[in-house]
Amino acid sequence: MEIKEDGVYSISETAKKTSLTSRWLQRYAKQHYFEKVDNRYLFSGKDIKKIILDRANQTTMSRQNDIERQSAPTYNNVSKEVIKLVSEIDNDDYIIALLNAVKEDKHIEEFTIDEYTLLQERLQSLNKLDRRIDEYKEEIKRMDEYVKDYRQNVEYFKKSLERKAEETEILLKTITQRNYIEAKEKGFDE
Repeated sequence: MEIKEDGVYSISETAKKTSLTSRWLQRYAKQHYFEKVDNRYLFSGKDIKKIILDRANQTTMSRQNDIERQSAPTYNNVSKEVIKLVSEIDNDDYIIALLNAVKEDKHIEEFTIDEYTLLQERLQSLNKLDRRIDEYKEEIKRMDEYVKDYRQNVEYFKKSLERKAEETEILLKTITQRNYIEAKEKGFDE
């Protein structure tokens, strides 16, 4: 792992030399106002050695803090109890999810089997209700079209009846006039 102090290294090269992730190095470069060249951060050998030294110091301090915490009597008791509980649970995925939830300060609920079953049933019934609501919406939409069609038919028949009434009125006038003319010709008008 040869690092030349005057050498220039990309993030991927620096990651290989320091065993740090590229993302961590990007954040480090941004926090320490590294200049971008061709839209990427470059590290000098001097920067890499400083990072390695800082990380080593942090690790040493972290180990000292761990030793101090382990020597505290209350931490040991909690630690043993936590380790015992975790070792009794035979579901690593669940433990990881639970610890991540606690770490992210998410709300965790406990359910009995009966409560959980009831919750599942309610969620299923909710899904069924949602589907029924969608079906009803479709039915309402179809019925709206049906009503519009009926209204158009009613309007058509109304106009048709008005036309028939006008035609009937004209026929009645014609018949009345013809009757009058026939009555006059036969001399019944006097």
